[in-house]
Amino acid sequence: MIRQMRKLLAAVGGTGVFAVLVILRSPFDTVYMLVQAIFFERAFRAVSCSDMAMLSDACIRFGIAACLLFLYNGTVWSRYAGFSVRTEARVREKLFHSMLQLSMEKMEALSYGEWQTRINGDVRLGLHKPMQFPHAANALVSITVSFFLLLYVNWNAALLVVLSVLPHVWLNQMLVARKAAALRKRSQEAAAENLSDMNLFIVCADTAKLYDAYGFLERRFQKSSWTLMRNNSKIHFRKALGNAMVPLFSLGGYLLLLYVGSGLIAAGRLDFGGLTALMQYRGGFLKGIFMLITCIVSMKEGLAGIRRVNETIDMGNSSKEN
Repeated sequence: MIRQMRKLLAAVGGTGVFAVLVILRSPFDTVYMLVQAIFFERAFRAVSCSDMAMLSDACIRFGIAACLLFLYNGTVWSRYAGFSVRTEARVREKLFHSMLQLSMEKMEALSYGEWQTRINGDVRLGLHKPMQFPHAANALVSITVSFFLLLYVNWNAALLVVLSVLPHVWLNQMLVARKAAALRKRSQEAAAENLSDMNLFIVCADTAKLYDAYGFLERRFQKSSWTLMRNNSKIHFRKALGNAMVPLFSLGGYLLLLYVGSGLIAAGRLDFGGLTALMQYRGGFLKGIFMLITCIVSMKEGLAGIRRVNETIDMGNSSKEN
């Protein structure tokens, strides 16, 4: 996946800018999680001690930090949005240029729908899905930092959090992520066939009526439409299956952590403010895991589009050399 994305960015330019934007986006969720954890810990301790000055100080500090993080994240994402739009435009331009280098024999080897899908569907799929890279990098940073913070607070709690997440990760990989790329590839191929049939249905309508072949074209279009719908339904079913597992494992881990936390409070090794911070660290860890799983599935779906775009660019480059 990374190799295919790097190849595409190298062909159209922007690898360095993309790397900088990914780095700038990476620490945001982790920093925001830390700010929230520190705020809740100080706030609940202030409430338990009836210290209004400490509570006011915590609220002011949190408000300032939240505003600064909002401005930082908004600035990064505005730059990223502009980069995505410019990159998509350059990819389309590169695709058109590559197609102009092809001979008529190579152009006619693929159907009208296939070319339309590569120019439109594959570009959107190939860029929008793999643009999850910043989220994936952000998730990795959040997972790493949250895990070490959990270890610092209590290693038993850290172990419980990890054990509650592992079954979800394994099941998602087996049932969702592993099939994502193959299902999306079949969906793109079915979309190309359906578009070709629709174009034939429109362009040849008069001729089909003349030779009484209208029913044949209609049945062909219906068949490709059903094939496309079945492939898309399989993709949505896999995604729904992955989403259904989220509340099951997240709620189970939450109850286990509450049980361990109540025991630590009863033993005097933790106060309620510390427990709220522990919950925030766990939330950061789970958010990172779920975000990473979503990104992996999306990027595997986008891999089909990137490969087809790179294949078209390579065809143009080889024709130009010949």
